[in-house]
Amino acid sequence: MIVELRIEHLGVIASATVRPGPGFTALTGETGAGKTMVLSALEMLLGGRVDSAIAEDASIQGLWEVPAGSPAVQMIRDAGGAVDDGELLLGRTATNGRLRAFAGGRMVPATLLAEIGEHLVTIHGQTSQQRLRNPSAQRRALDRYGGPDHLHLLAEHRAAFRDWQRVADALQAARSGQQQNHQRMLFLQSALEEIERADPQPGETEALRTEHNRLANLADLTAATAAAGQAVLGDDTGESPGAAHLLHLAARDLAGFDDPEFAALHERLVSLAEEVSEAGRQISGLGDQLADEPGRLEWLNQRLHELSVLHSRYGPDDVAVLQWAKEAAAELVALGGQRPRSLGRPGGKAQAAAGQGDLGIERLPARAGRTSGPRGHSGAAAVGDAQRGPCGEGGRCRTGSRGCRRRRLPAGCPSRRHARSHRQGGIWR
Repeated sequence: MIVELRIEHLGVIASATVRPGPGFTALTGETGAGKTMVLSALEMLLGGRVDSAIAEDASIQGLWEVPAGSPAVQMIRDAGGAVDDGELLLGRTATNGRLRAFAGGRMVPATLLAEIGEHLVTIHGQTSQQRLRNPSAQRRALDRYGGPDHLHLLAEHRAAFRDWQRVADALQAARSGQQQNHQRMLFLQSALEEIERADPQPGETEALRTEHNRLANLADLTAATAAAGQAVLGDDTGESPGAAHLLHLAARDLAGFDDPEFAALHERLVSLAEEVSEAGRQISGLGDQLADEPGRLEWLNQRLHELSVLHSRYGPDDVAVLQWAKEAAAELVALGGQRPRSLGRPGGKAQAAAGQGDLGIERLPARAGRTSGPRGHSGAAAVGDAQRGPCGEGGRCRTGSRGCRRRRLPAGCPSRRHARSHRQGGIWR
């Protein structure tokens, strides 16, 4: 039962409240008093449309008392609205030519108001009975006319239809899932092939960035190491002794005295001289490494861009990309696909992605991980030779000379070409 109808700014009605109460209520008045506007407000509240010329800034609210088992109550609760103590509140507003609907304090589609209104109000017009124009109301009336036997058949039909709908939904979900799995397999296959072509190695990006920074600042680094080396070791002519030589001379001057303090200073100077000499050799070794190769900087830029593309798509660094590839390969197999051949065999080009790789960052030298350098040396060779250098175990010369490890050329190294094989094979230290 309708308890209250509140109308504002609708046609000739500025503000009005109608409380029909129980029983029969009649609205009377002169022509133009707004009787039709009350009916228009009720139609508007039940999802109908009203001419915007009379409904601008209109606000309609209606309050009904409904039993707990009313379908209107469940419809409002399904829409997220509330029904308190059997009181159901509907609302409709018009602003800037747009109508909005509310049910139970929640904004809802106007069509929902129309469905709720079927269980609340019956409007009789001059030419037709409004509820009988609704197809669902017509079917219900026809079904009731069929009698108990027809209603029993109707219940069986509805149960069978619900079963069919459930199976149809399951079939549609299966087809949709199959299509999604196929699209996922295509994506994984394409991604794994992309990673396989790039063949990233753990720690490769950081190593290449270090080398790129050195080549980009080659002139400044060369001048700095030359000046530092001369200050520590002196020049080749011996006319300008370095700090190491001066420390040795100071230690020699303090040697031979039978005095504990002088002996302690002598030992300290000897230790400092050896430490400075070692630092000088390291500076010299760094200076020897600062060699430019034609096309190397351009290749580094291209390779770093290739790796950055992988990082933007599959992981923030090389290890994350390889881990993603490992998981993607397993997912692809689980979906029934076939991962790339090199991902499926030990020692393949991207064996880390297939779960076979055991390369660690500690095994990657400074210039390891090259896919294809300017001289045609492969990254696989560079990584493989990190444990066994071109001229011996651990990157050292077969003669056991440590100079080759620092890229110097002592007598133990056969030729400069021998040392170049160190550099191109990826052994820098």
